[in-house]
Amino acid sequence: MKLINANKQSKNLSVTVIGFIVLAVSTFACSAPGDKIFVNSSSGELFTQLVNNNSQTQRTLKLNNNLQFNVILDGTSKGNGTLKIHNLNLRIFDQHDDGVVYEGDVLNVDFKDLNDDKLNEIIITGILKYTGDNESDSVNYESFAQIFSFDCKLGFFVSLYKTGRYSVELPAVTVDPVMCVY
Repeated sequence: MKLINANKQSKNLSVTVIGFIVLAVSTFACSAPGDKIFVNSSSGELFTQLVNNNSQTQRTLKLNNNLQFNVILDGTSKGNGTLKIHNLNLRIFDQHDDGVVYEGDVLNVDFKDLNDDKLNEIIITGILKYTGDNESDSVNYESFAQIFSFDCKLGFFVSLYKTGRYSVELPAVTVDPVMCVY
């Protein structure tokens, strides 16, 4: 039987921060899923299908009315799923136990303009489950949040905020910068 170790005070603070971020975020849905717009509310089911079929699909993500990106959602037979958007390559789905998995298999992906630059930030939240190397290792849980913002001067997404030591970022995708149009 695995034991659960957690620093309750730290966990409560992290959960409070994530709760605040999630409450501040509205669900991004500007059209029906059939329009191939990336809608976060259906990403869990979509990633499960992609992983089960070892396949990928493409959607569109609108950061505002004038700036949109193609998004590639990729599922592997190992139980991992990535979201590729411009220069970002993010592991959003993880059920492959290599020492850490995501509680519920998928992280929450939300979009909200947090810094009043008229562009939605990408807000990723969830619970990480550290399982260790052996089945007898204790299990530890950690709340997680990471925020990415599109930098109009650079033409790339940059990380604005991250809790803990874990990052959803995989090696970056090589792309040309995109300039903002307002």
